[in-house]
Order: sequence, then structure tokens, then C-alpha cells
Amino acid sequence: MDNTTRFAAMRAMLAVFVFGCIAIHAEGLKENIEAYFEELGESVAEIPKTPAAKKTRLSTTDRFFVRSLKKHQTIYSLIRTNSKGVIISEVVRGESPEREYRNVANQRWFRYVARNNKEYHGFLKEEGRYYLFWAYPVILTARSGKKRFIGSVAAKVDLWDCFHKFSAQVEQPFLVRLNAKSLYSHKWQKEYQFREEPLNIPGVDRITVRFEDAPAAAHEPDSEAMALAAQAEAAALKAEQDKQKPAFKMESYTPVIVIGVVLLLVLVVALIRLIMWLRYKRLISKIDKESIL
Repeated sequence: MDNTTRFAAMRAMLAVFVFGCIAIHAEGLKENIEAYFEELGESVAEIPKTPAAKKTRLSTTDRFFVRSLKKHQTIYSLIRTNSKGVIISEVVRGESPEREYRNVANQRWFRYVARNNKEYHGFLKEEGRYYLFWAYPVILTARSGKKRFIGSVAAKVDLWDCFHKFSAQVEQPFLVRLNAKSLYSHKWQKEYQFREEPLNIPGVDRITVRFEDAPAAAHEPDSEAMALAAQAEAAALKAEQDKQKPAFKMESYTPVIVIGVVLLLVLVVALIRLIMWLRYKRLISKIDKESIL
């Protein structure tokens, strides 16, 4: 096999490898964003299950809400209603607890939670900011095992703050768009060729993420190079079969080299996925540590 043919074969394999790495990296970004919001949702859902959220002594609930806002810094406010839909405790980020006793019994989210005893996911826009509005039933279980609805807890989560928190340890540029308009940009450049994928975030529709696409050359490996690679492989095999006596020639080891290179590329791709997974775990760990009082 001459050097030109060997180079063409290697170029084809490299094109396939580069495209695969970029595709995996982009897919990992979307998955990590969705996993971040999933874990955040699980953490917020624990708030109404705690004993402090079920106390009749409202000062206890107030103090618990203040601690929760410090722990989960993306939450803008927490409210607690009684079973009739009257707000009996409200804590807003950076402000003292309030008790205005507003009645929200006719609001859709409260009716849904009270009727179904299930969590509600909604979306709000207030003063130019976007919030996830997640509400949960507060259930009191008697010793007999009977469950009783005693109110609800609702959290307003600042969407922009969530992406800012997520991006703290992410190197890859991305752009989040809401309703076809830019919401959050992380190292994004207008010149990028990009792919755009929808994000699955509870409560919000029409939200997408843009990330840099693979270079055009990487999308479809050079067909000429692929053909040359196939021809080179066939030529090497035929030469091996035509040999009358064993002899050490570099060409005879071409199949072994190709297999070795492919295995090496597979290992590199696996290593990239492992590094991405470890980065994501470190990100979640750091967020949890920063949130501890």
C-alpha cells in the first residue's frame, strides 16, 4: 500500500471519528442541562415533605423557607397556603417573611394541586424575568395511614439564574432560546454554525439550546477517501493471499493497524463520555456545596 492510499484511509477514519466526538459532546450538553433541572426539581419537591413545612407554628415555616432559599439560590420565592388556598407564609429572596393572607383558591395551580394531590408545573413572566412555577401538595398522614391535604407549597425558580449556575463549569459555548428569542448566552458567537435542540424542562415550552455544529467536512466523510480505504484494504488482503513465502512487510500488517486504530478511537470516545459524566457530577457536587449554609 503506497503512502497516498494509506493517508486517504487514515483521513476517512479521522473524519468519522471527529464527527462522532462532536456529536457526543453536543448530545452530552443537552442531557446535562436536562439532568440539572431534573435534580433541581427533585430537591425542590422535598421541601413540602419536611416536617417544618407542615407545622402550624408559622414562624417555624418561615425560618425553614429562609434556609431553603439560601440552600437553593436559584429559587426566588416560596409560599405556603392552607387547605383553603390562603397564603399563610411567604418568603422572597433578600426580604423578610410576609403574611398578607392573600387568597389564591381560584388560581389554576392551586385548584390542580388541591384536586389531584399532585405537583403542578407552570411558567411566569414578571418584570422582564422568567420563572418556573412549581407547586406541590402538603399532605399530613395520620397514624392510621389516612392522608389529608392541608395546603400547598409553591416555588418560583429564576430560569436565567438556573442557566447561569449551570454554566459555571461548562466550557462548551451554548445559547438558550425561549419562544425563538435569546434567553441566556454562554461564550456564544454569532459566527458559529449550530444545531438547535428542544429542552425538556418541567413547566416551560418552546425552549431550545443551540450548540456549535460539527464542521461541514465532518458531517459526511470524504467518499473518495472511503473508497480508497476500501480499495487499500482489498489490495492488502489480496497481496497477503498471493504470498508464497512468509516475509515481514509493513503492508501485511495493514488490517491489524486499522483494527488497532479503530479500537483506539473507540477508547477515546468512551474516555470523552466518562470525562463529561465526571464534569457533570462535579458540577452538581459544587452546586450542592455552594448551597450549604
